[in-house]
Amino acid sequence: MGCVLVIEDEGGIQQLMQRIISRMGHEVDQALSGPQALEHARARAYDIILTDFTLPGEPTGVDLVQALRELQQRARMAAITGLADTSRAQALHELGVTHILRKPFDLSDLKQLVTELASPAPG
Repeated sequence: MGCVLVIEDEGGIQQLMQRIISRMGHEVDQALSGPQALEHARARAYDIILTDFTLPGEPTGVDLVQALRELQQRARMAAITGLADTSRAQALHELGVTHILRKPFDLSDLKQLVTELASPAPG
């Protein structure tokens, strides 16, 4: 299967996501912050990146996604957010974020998202 980077500052959510995605057959790396995520992205290639949109410190949000995209051009990306504001959705889409997973999410939503991102891109 693929290699997945999960960027999430809430430890319980991060561990749950890691367990679920690992059970789906993927190798999972975890990051708690933007700088840690960028360190991982410089060290290896990822097939899928799931990033929380609001992380402590900098970079976060669109800035983090843009930096990750520069390092991981072929990775499929999704943003995770508990925010209702979707005003940045267009900017994220332009950077290649194909999905937004809203918190709180069901485990079935996470599994469906990873399955979709692991499938070959259309076209």
